[in-house]
Amino acid sequence: MTRTHARVPRYIEIADDLRIAIENGELAPGDPIPSMAELERRYGVSEAVVRAAVRSLKAQALISTSQGRRPTVRRRVVEVAASNLLWVEGKKLTRGTEEERLQIGSLESLTGRSIHEDDSELDPRFTQTTADEATPGFDPGTPVLHREYRTLDRTTGVLLLWSESWLPLDLARKNPALLDEETEPWAGGTLHQLWTVDVEIVRRDDTITARPATTVEAQRWDTEPGSPLLIVSFVAYDTDDNVAVSGRAIYPADRSSLEYTTQIPTFADIDRQAAPKEG
Repeated sequence: MTRTHARVPRYIEIADDLRIAIENGELAPGDPIPSMAELERRYGVSEAVVRAAVRSLKAQALISTSQGRRPTVRRRVVEVAASNLLWVEGKKLTRGTEEERLQIGSLESLTGRSIHEDDSELDPRFTQTTADEATPGFDPGTPVLHREYRTLDRTTGVLLLWSESWLPLDLARKNPALLDEETEPWAGGTLHQLWTVDVEIVRRDDTITARPATTVEAQRWDTEPGSPLLIVSFVAYDTDDNVAVSGRAIYPADRSSLEYTTQIPTFADIDRQAAPKEG
């Protein structure tokens, strides 16, 4: 646990000491931090300095505060690592057996938690509707199947994962199972679902934005109002360059990382592609 360098304001020194105590386990999730009066005496500072230290800890998402109660250490949240390579691995899995596809889902891929454990619950909700101006990839008025996926912690009810996607309705109707939320979680996920209707995904375009969490979102994610949320929107295309599926996922920035790998062509590849074709 690294301490902030010397010659810092006193409130940062106090916040650092409490942060290290939290990271070392001296203060466990749910424990109250020392009272304002105790911190004032311990460090010989004013109430304003202690309040600044508390605000710093809150901004780091290390403590939770509520009116009239002493701040407490936040529960450790499930960390998420989203990578563009997950779709590459998912496509490979589509070629595997159903037994192989059943072994892994988005929860396991993103969080490392097993989909076979009983500590989480998937809540899918499907609606046949039409695209609007906010639907990525589709013209407004296009008939689509909207699918919302909520994965909740069974004990706390806190959101672990949230995403939504849109499939062209005429495409989804080619396999009635795709219209039924009771078929979720689907072994192999969206890429395998599309393969059942002879659609192969060959490209995915992502757009990443950020915005502060609303009060309601903060409660659902067990974070602080105003904390940054990362929004990843995507549009995926088939071999004919048609939009086959689009979607959106939200990741609280205090527990998420977005990892992208880009294969950059060599100069030889570029020259070979640019060379005029013979004949």
